[in-house]
Amino acid sequence: DLHRRRHSFPTRRSSDLLLPSLFNIPSSDRDTIVTVGFLMGVQLAISIPGSTPGAILSGLQRFDLQNAISVIWTVLSAAATVAVLLAGGGVIGVAVVAALAAVSLQGAYILCLGRVAPHLQLTFRGARRGLIKKILGFSTSMLVIDVSNSLQTKADEIVIGAFLPVSLVSPYSFARRLSGVPQMIADRFLWGFVPLTSQLEAQGEAERLQGLYLTGTRITLAICLPFAAAVIVLAAPFLTLWIGEQYAVYAPIAVILTIASVLEVSCWPGGTILQGLGRHHGLAIITTCAAIRSEE
Repeated sequence: DLHRRRHSFPTRRSSDLLLPSLFNIPSSDRDTIVTVGFLMGVQLAISIPGSTPGAILSGLQRFDLQNAISVIWTVLSAAATVAVLLAGGGVIGVAVVAALAAVSLQGAYILCLGRVAPHLQLTFRGARRGLIKKILGFSTSMLVIDVSNSLQTKADEIVIGAFLPVSLVSPYSFARRLSGVPQMIADRFLWGFVPLTSQLEAQGEAERLQGLYLTGTRITLAICLPFAAAVIVLAAPFLTLWIGEQYAVYAPIAVILTIASVLEVSCWPGGTILQGLGRHHGLAIITTCAAIRSEE
């Protein structure tokens, strides 16, 4: 009897330990979520250290090459994702494609950098300890800024999953992604601000820096506003065409988030210029306070 009783206790799977009931995830989906989470972690582990070649291309202001690689990679990864879904690969297959796409993207950047700047070698030769403090100081502030921005824009799904039925996460996530289209388009325009700002500061061009800020803000809004207006007016048809007719009722969420995204985009040129001027510490404090306020 003791032996029978010992083996009659239910065993807890690793997915039950990794995904507590806090997120209201059904037990039947937990193994899939754990596998997808692991693959996403692999993708992140590859993308972070492998982002150096792309950053060097930005510093060299070779945005033509960087954009070409990004566009080609986006098209190919999207095609691979569709092929996997049509073949029945499911969510796990999509996560595998994303991890392989991250490897291919970094490889393309390395090959391109080798042709553009063959004198730059990704080795430990010539490394200096004196640069560690400067790099850590800058990267720590940028980490705080990125985390704060993520808390403001992407933590809503976690809050919804924690306090509301998990079925409400998907409608909100789709509405947020639709509202982020104007931001995604405007973000491409700001890629060159950091290296250009550093160059103008080094040359003592204060007036041109001021002009960069004013002109950059106007152009950013000019790019963002038409797409934002389209999303606001056609939010319901877009959701119906993209997801299905049953999601059209969530169009007001997309409208509210789109208006908020336009207000946020209007501040991007100033923040990007501050990064190029090396004022990232103050910017990190501002974004942290904004993230804390938004979570409250």
